[in-house]
Amino acid sequence: TTSEVTMAGATVSITDAGVTKTQLDNVNAFTTGTVTALTVTEDRADITTLQGTTGISLAATNITVTDAVSLAQAETINGYTSGTVTLNSVSDTVANLATLAAIDNSEVTIAGAVISVSDAATKANADTINAYTTGQVTLTSVSDTVANITSIDALTTSEVTMAGATVS
Repeated sequence: TTSEVTMAGATVSITDAGVTKTQLDNVNAFTTGTVTALTVTEDRADITTLQGTTGISLAATNITVTDAVSLAQAETINGYTSGTVTLNSVSDTVANLATLAAIDNSEVTIAGAVISVSDAATKANADTINAYTTGQVTLTSVSDTVANITSIDALTTSEVTMAGATVS
């Protein structure tokens, strides 16, 4: 009973892996203290909501973002925590993907992310971006020589695809 045990003002640390917004909200309702989680796995909108929720701290949380984000969105989420931000999916320009990949992996990692390139890419760009991740890279637009476009098309589809790309 609550007369025997209370956590109304307790600071709570959740050690389960992959805690969701719903779980954090539920625990937050039990206390007026600060609720933290070792790891959170959620989409960008819910992570942003959690960051603004009174009583919840993401300051040292390892965060996995489950939906596609851009460089700007990844940088915002990285600002919420000193933990690692793992991106499952990224969609951005060639230049922004290079900037994102240059962020230290202890801060933001795209090592297993599915990547969609939103502007024209060359064969050299495709090779570079493919090296960022073990996930599939989707080119939406390709601009290069015929030989290089043919080389891109010959890449393993599970690594790089240009099936729906505009070619120029």
